[in-house]
Amino acid sequence: MSASDEWFDYHLTPQGWVEGSRKIDFVGVKEKKVPKDRVLTLRFHEYMSSGFSPMDIWYEELWRHENETLVQNLIKRYGNIPEHYRKLDIKKGRSVKKRKC
Repeated sequence: MSASDEWFDYHLTPQGWVEGSRKIDFVGVKEKKVPKDRVLTLRFHEYMSSGFSPMDIWYEELWRHENETLVQNLIKRYGNIPEHYRKLDIKKGRSVKKRKC
């Protein structure tokens, strides 16, 4: 059993990055309606195997609009991931950024 295993969905829309559903330890999943105008959906994972281990943070792509030009234009405008995750310098895929809590 892990000490912490949470995830957070974010949707890229013409208005920018919008927070979506999330799973919080000891609270459970809080569902949010997916925006109809989304072009990209990412899920950010935050995992800590024990209270003595560093936090492991990564993201995966859940959904992408078929119009790649539209997706790329919005990525250029708002960034490839939400701003607060850019500060952590994380990458796509598992176990690429570790930080101590």
